[in-house]
Amino acid sequence: MTRHVPTPFYTLKRRIAAQYGMEPSTLIALKEVDHRICTLNSGETLHRAGDTERRMYCLESGWLIATYHGVDGTRAIVRIFVPGDLVGWEDINWDYATTTVTASVDSVLTAFPKMEVHDIFRLSQQTSWVLHVISSIDYVWATDLNRVIGKLRAKDRLTFFFLQLRSRQAFLEASDFAQCYCPLTQSDIGDALGLTNVSVSRGLSALSKAGLLISDRPNYRLLDVPKLTERADFVDRLNVSTEHVSTGVKRREQKA
Repeated sequence: MTRHVPTPFYTLKRRIAAQYGMEPSTLIALKEVDHRICTLNSGETLHRAGDTERRMYCLESGWLIATYHGVDGTRAIVRIFVPGDLVGWEDINWDYATTTVTASVDSVLTAFPKMEVHDIFRLSQQTSWVLHVISSIDYVWATDLNRVIGKLRAKDRLTFFFLQLRSRQAFLEASDFAQCYCPLTQSDIGDALGLTNVSVSRGLSALSKAGLLISDRPNYRLLDVPKLTERADFVDRLNVSTEHVSTGVKRREQKA
């Protein structure tokens, strides 16, 4: 199969322009790093936990999942990578991978050495700041998801999951916020949300029957975004006011 080979870091540049209002030229230092385009077929593994890994990656197209396998054989999806994400940022201090990363669909990545990122930190304040902003928002996204996993019912976890994915993908296409692309199986979604396959199925069915979701995998359509946002206590970190956050905090404190 012939795949479109993108310009290196093209999707990352689109992400910072759309999500943070920054000029793509702020990533100019990345032009100087030794980089190459690589591809993964659906189901192919980029690296396994413990493998020597001296490169980082920018996901140009496709989807990747990072998984952790427990000693009891259970699996948890600890990170989902969508186009524009940096893969391996969390491992920058080590020369090995801390999770197993696998392609959910055919994917294209730009690979570059971790050591050259240290040079960027030293030589380019602009690019260093952009990378810092990206890592900060990615951390908050992960924290938000962990919070709802421990607090919400299955259907509300699913709602939060789809709302967050839509927010992360919105810069890729000029579509309405209600549409969400997710190629993961129900089992995968369960592993990402701490739910069984049965709970995911029932949750999707409940949302559908309530007229809140149309499910046509890999596409999902959220039919009442304001209502779902409130029910899932979702905060869109890329389009949010301090008033919104303050109101949500007060509401949670009143329920406590």
